[in-house]
Amino acid sequence: MPLPGENDRPPVPPMKYRLSIGEMATTSSGKTAPRKMDYFQIRRLTRQGDKPTYVVDQPLQKALCAAVGVTEKPTIVPVTLVGNIEMVNGKPVIPESILFAEMARYWGGRRECCCKYWDPETGVGTAKKRNYAKETRSGREVTVFTGEDEIACDPATCPYATGRHNISKYSGIALCKPHVIASVCLPFAPSVGSAAKVKTTGWASYYGMRDSLLTIGLQTGGWLHDIPLFLVLDWGRSADGQAIPVLRFEYQGNVDALRDTMIPLLARWQGQDSVIKQLQAGQVASTMDLIEDQDDQRVTNEEFFPETAHDAVDAKVENRVGHIGKQAASSTTDADTVDGEFELVGTHDENTDSGAPEAPQATEGDEGTITPSMNAARVIAKQKAILEKGFAAETIKAATAKFRRDIAPDSTSINDLNEDETQVLIETLEIWSSGQSEEL
Repeated sequence: MPLPGENDRPPVPPMKYRLSIGEMATTSSGKTAPRKMDYFQIRRLTRQGDKPTYVVDQPLQKALCAAVGVTEKPTIVPVTLVGNIEMVNGKPVIPESILFAEMARYWGGRRECCCKYWDPETGVGTAKKRNYAKETRSGREVTVFTGEDEIACDPATCPYATGRHNISKYSGIALCKPHVIASVCLPFAPSVGSAAKVKTTGWASYYGMRDSLLTIGLQTGGWLHDIPLFLVLDWGRSADGQAIPVLRFEYQGNVDALRDTMIPLLARWQGQDSVIKQLQAGQVASTMDLIEDQDDQRVTNEEFFPETAHDAVDAKVENRVGHIGKQAASSTTDADTVDGEFELVGTHDENTDSGAPEAPQATEGDEGTITPSMNAARVIAKQKAILEKGFAAETIKAATAKFRRDIAPDSTSINDLNEDETQVLIETLEIWSSGQSEEL
């Protein structure tokens, strides 16, 4: 006999694995920061002491490499999906059992605000602002979830999504980002009955996965369920030329081969629509369970929303729109002063097209002259790209100095940064400038 309420509960596969193209790396200063990889790792959630973390599942990683014919660093993963393309208001839509997407903000290791539906005409949606409070339980102070408030959500004007908030510590950084979770099955895994998830906060990867599935669906009448596909890691370029990872799905074969694959699939699943719907409901439920899991929230905050991962969850957050972006920084506090000879070389007049920063010139024999390292040159190249977007030079200089001190407090200029710290600084500047761009 089923337990009470069991008939209403779909079969929920446990989220045992995560496909990852990033990891938390330790910098020379002892801090941890997210770092991109150029291959897939299969990770599982565990704990190291009191801290939740994802570690590589070595047996399954070896099975993946064997499945795709490499000895290490696989860039493709064999997968199958649960569900098919659905028509919503006359448009094809990837179901949440395959691709879940929302805008989200994390703070202090917890999910603070989220929205996934917007009016197609106004662009305004209803977000759920999550509330927390401190309570004493068993003599120990803990933070507990106390409920949700519904608020209007317009990513085009929300200060958290644009970076135009008044949280001085994160001035100019977009704190609300896309939060995308793809659900897949791993046919090469030695066990059956669990789901794997793929997380990203990148627009390029979201569109890459969505558009590739819709393209495949054009050849199958919208059918995706159980087709042998591959999740592929590609690389693209951002607007300023930076290399960015792009995830997509593909069927390895021509159109005729795909249609031949469909014949036994359709025969196997004929008349099983209700079963597929149950399986879909289970995948969606596993995604929601993952999102609500406190350990995963902490890990997600650190890896995908690192700016606010270690802030107090009950910190007072101001929601007023700030006046930053293309306007020059007006504050003269120590936090906004610029130090370091090579934190943006040259001047810029917002009213002209001239005055782009010049590349630093290495000199020999001049006492006191700082010769920029290759890492510093990479930062300067990023500054030049941001300058070309129309940002004021002084604003870029102030942002660079602030972010550098956040990443490496003991540094005195970008010349002091190691390779990992330089990469984090460049990625932070990219997030900051993209959040403020008037084109977004």
